[in-house]
Amino acid sequence: MSTKAPLIKIVGVKKSGKTSLAEKLIREFSSRGIRVAAIKHCHHAFPLDREGTDSYRLGRTGAISTSVYVPGGFAIFGAVETIEELEDRLRTLFPEADLLLMEGNKKGAGPKIEINRQACREGPMCLEDPELVALITDRKDCGGSAPVFHPDDIEGIVQFIHKKFLP
Repeated sequence: MSTKAPLIKIVGVKKSGKTSLAEKLIREFSSRGIRVAAIKHCHHAFPLDREGTDSYRLGRTGAISTSVYVPGGFAIFGAVETIEELEDRLRTLFPEADLLLMEGNKKGAGPKIEINRQACREGPMCLEDPELVALITDRKDCGGSAPVFHPDDIEGIVQFIHKKFLP
């Protein structure tokens, strides 16, 4: 498995359906044996760890990252300076992944799939972005140079991603 799994961003305005689309795509890829790592981008900062916990204390010692393990799962805390550094670290953290899906980070570099529904007050925001690879919409009045898919066409979206990004 290559450590260069493609990272695709699912972007859109708030309440456009980014999480729902990501869930459907992950389920479909997983059912086909394609291993997906999911990353949620938040545009506002919040504490990832709490002051006073052992993991917080360990993270302040100069460790490059810390991890908390509990039965059934783990969390990793680490600092990065750029989105490129984050992407490199994610590929290292998830070497078994065939595909990395990031929800959010519309202003970051890299391939983007935008979801925009009629229920959104505003139209698509990334139509002029050269890194927009697909638009997912139920609007009849928008499009651009990127392929357009209906939000219910999960099969078509999966086939598109597979053909464009996966060997």
